[in-house]
Amino acid sequence: MEVMVYRKRERRKYSPLATDKTVFFVTDKIPVAVNISQKAAANLSESVFVRGEDVVFSVSVHDPSNYLKTADAVDYIWDFKDGNQLVTHSNVATHTYSAVGEVNVKLTVEAAFKIPCPPPTPMSVTSQQTTVSVTTAGPTSKGSNTPVPGTTGFPTTEPLPPTVADVTQGFNPTLLLPAVPTPMAQLHHRHLAATDCFRYLYGTFQTDITVIEHLINSQPANRIVDVSAAKVTNTDISFLVKCLGSTPTSACTIVSDPSCRQVRNIVCDDVPPSSGCEVHLRRTFLEPGTYCVNITLEDASSLALATTTITISNTDPDTPVSKAPHAAEVVLSSSAILVAIFTFIAFIVYKRYKVYRPVRRSLVEDASGHVEGRGRMGRLREVR
Repeated sequence: MEVMVYRKRERRKYSPLATDKTVFFVTDKIPVAVNISQKAAANLSESVFVRGEDVVFSVSVHDPSNYLKTADAVDYIWDFKDGNQLVTHSNVATHTYSAVGEVNVKLTVEAAFKIPCPPPTPMSVTSQQTTVSVTTAGPTSKGSNTPVPGTTGFPTTEPLPPTVADVTQGFNPTLLLPAVPTPMAQLHHRHLAATDCFRYLYGTFQTDITVIEHLINSQPANRIVDVSAAKVTNTDISFLVKCLGSTPTSACTIVSDPSCRQVRNIVCDDVPPSSGCEVHLRRTFLEPGTYCVNITLEDASSLALATTTITISNTDPDTPVSKAPHAAEVVLSSSAILVAIFTFIAFIVYKRYKVYRPVRRSLVEDASGHVEGRGRMGRLREVR
């Protein structure tokens, strides 16, 4: 389909502005897509699943106009090709395979739309009778010279054969003979009334999947059996990783927060060849705290994983020398605080309870002061 947009400039004059075209598919089938998943799938992209686990089939129907919502019933008919079949109204189905091998899963989506029933056609019966002709010798015309052959009947005692009438029933094209019931046919339309008439739309899907044995009991070629950590300094940690199998060629550490969700650092090193499967790693942690460390050992054909948690503190509890300066520092700080407290208390008490004492002067100063005082008082009296 092609769409062109015009602009009307003048009367009966148009200018093209834009054009677009696309391809639409008109079909009488229901477009169906199926997503197949499994929690313990061996290879989901290749549709390889394990035996004994639920396989989830999720159906997506392409119906942008919601036409199927007007249907009286939409059935999802599954054939798992292992002797099990399922008819359901839900677009999600689960199935567990008990045998290994490659199977072809088939789905049929059937939508039923109720339509008016046509008027019944009457049954017609056609009877065909057999005509028996008897030839006898007729009279001869006088003016005719042509001899007419005659047949002379002889008497006989045998009865004549009875007249046979063929009865043929008319064929009604709307009447169909019942087919032989199959297991899938017995599951269809049990929810629909037998007296109603329906129009059906179908959609099909099929795919191949592979079912294998569960791999839970099989051990990998390489695996980590033990991880130990030792503190070298306050910031350096040495990891000793013991593994089984071949010697790995590379080792990586992923340092995360305590929940192992937020990655902070990733470091990878090449592992030199050794006789045993042991790997020594040394990592530096600049800040104190708790860390989640994921260790990965890898070679050309396998991968081994392990997780451990370490805590980095400010001081080293294993070093006794660092405890003495810390204790002395605590004692000195406490002593200085106590001295300051007592000094402050003594100052407050002194200011509250001290007694005022005048400064004593010499007797001469006292006497002269006394005389001066009396002279001043006499002069004041005279002035008055």
